[in-house]
Amino acid sequence: MIFQSCMFPHMNVLENVMCRLKMSGVAREKARVRRGEALKNVGLVGYDDRLPSELSGGQQQRVARAPLVLEPEVLLFDDR
Repeated sequence: MIFQSCMFPHMNVLENVMCRLKMSGVAREKARVRRGEALKNVGLVGYDDRLPSELSGGQQQRVARAPLVLEPEVLLFDDR
């Protein structure tokens, strides 16, 4: 489960994506390669240095989901 406001407010977009990849057990070097792919897949290339407060709610959701869209076995979304 991922909440819309689950970004760390003191980290920029790139740091948030890296943190989620590392928390998912991805090795540091592999995470560095995958972070660019993840941001590209969710349409946030160029947003690397932005803080969560500088993003819309939808952009925050995409940052939170970015690491998941690379190799999911199952991906379910519910906007309740």
